[in-house]
Amino acid sequence: MRKGFDKWKKKLASAAVIKSAVVGLACGVFAVALSLAIGKWKEFDVPVWFLIVLGVGLTVLAGDVALLFYLPTDKKVAKRLDQTLGLEEAVQTMVEFSSRDGEIVELQRAVADDKLQREPVKGTLKRFWACITAFAVACVALVGALLIPVKTDVVQGQAETPFEISKWQIMRLTSLIEEVKESKAEQAEKDGVVAELETLLAALQETETEKLMKTRVINAIVAVDGVTDGVNTHAKIAQTLALGVERTKPAFAFASLVNTTDVTYLHDNLAAFEDLFVMDEETDFETVQTSFTEFTTTVVAAVAFMEMPTDDGLYQAVCTFAQGAATLTTTATTYEQLQNGLATITDEFETNAQLPLRQQYLNREISDFAISELKLIFNISDLEVPDLSDAPLGGDTGNGDGKGDEDKEEIDDGGFSDGSTQYGSDDKLYYPDENKYVAYGDVMDEYYQHISSKLMDGELSEEMQLWVYEYFSALRDGIENE
Repeated sequence: MRKGFDKWKKKLASAAVIKSAVVGLACGVFAVALSLAIGKWKEFDVPVWFLIVLGVGLTVLAGDVALLFYLPTDKKVAKRLDQTLGLEEAVQTMVEFSSRDGEIVELQRAVADDKLQREPVKGTLKRFWACITAFAVACVALVGALLIPVKTDVVQGQAETPFEISKWQIMRLTSLIEEVKESKAEQAEKDGVVAELETLLAALQETETEKLMKTRVINAIVAVDGVTDGVNTHAKIAQTLALGVERTKPAFAFASLVNTTDVTYLHDNLAAFEDLFVMDEETDFETVQTSFTEFTTTVVAAVAFMEMPTDDGLYQAVCTFAQGAATLTTTATTYEQLQNGLATITDEFETNAQLPLRQQYLNREISDFAISELKLIFNISDLEVPDLSDAPLGGDTGNGDGKGDEDKEEIDDGGFSDGSTQYGSDDKLYYPDENKYVAYGDVMDEYYQHISSKLMDGELSEEMQLWVYEYFSALRDGIENE
């Protein structure tokens, strides 16, 4: 009979299972913690499924191995009971001779088992604290791995700054919108600028970072400037007039007069423009007349394909000037007649151009005011805003006010050549169809087709047709390469 012994063995086996499970869990948790730590250190994401498989698999494997170590045999149980209960190898003898028969052996077994039955089962989880400690250490390691920050490219201190539009900024921006509405700018200018500002105000109320705020404000600044560029016509007209700038110095000078919103500048430079057709010791009347005819041909040709609103005041002033110049080329037979006629049409041009230029000045003024206010309200520096200046006549940058362009009035030596034709310049000019600047030679064929259609429709006089044909023939023939 082994009732007492079996009771103790069963309890010790249960303890072995518990300890093996704890050891398995400790190994599985520690493996997951180590994988997470290595992943964050090496900067790669460890898949969740991998962590689950690793943790469960290692827990089962380690638990099985531990169970083989902790699971008690009869001999181990007997030795432990003798040592624990002080039975002086009575249990070991019982186990050792369990297969033998005999009165003495059976009596010894009975006595030993009786003692085991009378002893309460206790202390079966011997050294269980070591297993618990291992599991606790594994859990701490897992928590530590979870708390390790993930390496990113964002340097500490350079994270995106949060943004929330303030009541003061809303008030200033709302006030700016009202000031634009009440300004003396054209209605199209006011409507366009107000629309951009209102869109910005709505967008900023949903903006959460300073970086995005600055991006939206800068985009609004560029858009406001673009509204004025779209409404004002002086730069567009000037760039179109400058189509023939590479061939005639007067053509560029006249285009520069138009490319301004400063009526004082216009008045001060008209006299200098007229001086381009003054006869001196080195030039005679025929030379002056030829120069004026070439200039007129350039201007008339430019006006012919200038697609501008017919009610635009500046466009009307240029058209009137072109018509007057065309008439003067046929009626002025003396130097005095040419000078008097030129003075008349330039005075008329100044009178006709003053009002639309003043209005375009007001348009630019309200645009510049809105832009400066946006910079102030949202702390945008000038360096953060792209260059908003207009391209100068025949160039890529400039201030668009007509000032400082005098040094461009020299005739250059030509530009791009395809081998047989050398165009007048490599400079870029304004292309109204796409509202951008393009290479001079890229649009010559299209310009020629455009003006040819007008010639075929009979919109120009025979004399004007001859001038236009001669003008484009000179451009297309180009300069022979030496």
